Amino acid sequence: MNMIKKLMPQHGGSEGVWEGIYIYCDPMGKELDRHTSRLTHIFPEDKPDEYHQRNQYEWEDGRSEDLSFVFKRDGNEMIWKNDRSYGKVWEEEKRVGDMANLRVSWHRTDVAGYSPFDRPYATIHELIEMDADFKHRARVWQWYHDGELIGRTIIKEQRVA
Repeated sequence: MNMIKKLMPQHGGSEGVWEGIYIYCDPMGKELDRHTSRLTHIFPEDKPDEYHQRNQYEWEDGRSEDLSFVFKRDGNEMIWKNDRSYGKVWEEEKRVGDMANLRVSWHRTDVAGYSPFDRPYATIHELIEMDADFKHRARVWQWYHDGELIGRTIIKEQRVA
C-alpha cells in the first residue's frame, strides 16, 4: 500500500487525472495570463513513500509545457526538490463542511519562463480544496518576493479520469 495515500487521505482522494484552467493575476486582480492544464496524480503501490505528478500545460499561442515531479514522504508530509523548485505538502484538518484541505509551500529556483511572476527565489503558498466526492477542486497560489505579494494564480479543475 502507498503510505502517502494512507497517511494523507485527503490528498489520496486526488488520485487520477484533472483538467482545468490556471489564471494569473496581479495583486489587484488584473488578469496577466491563462492556460489550460492536465495533471495526473499517481500513488505507486511499488513505491510506498512516493507520489508522482505530471503537469501538462497549453497556451492559446501554441506554447506548452510537460513537467514531472516526484514527491517523497517525510513523516506525515511530502517534500520535493528539482531544478525548478523545492517545497512541502501537508494536509489541514477538515474544519467546515466536507471540503478536503491541503497546503503547499515552495520556493522557486532561478529557472526562467515559469509565470508572469518570473522572479527567482519567489515563495509560493498554495491552498487546495476538493469537494467530498473528489470530483472538483479549486486552488489558489499566492506569490511573494521579499515578503511582498506579487501575484495570485487561481486554478479551477475537475477530475476527468
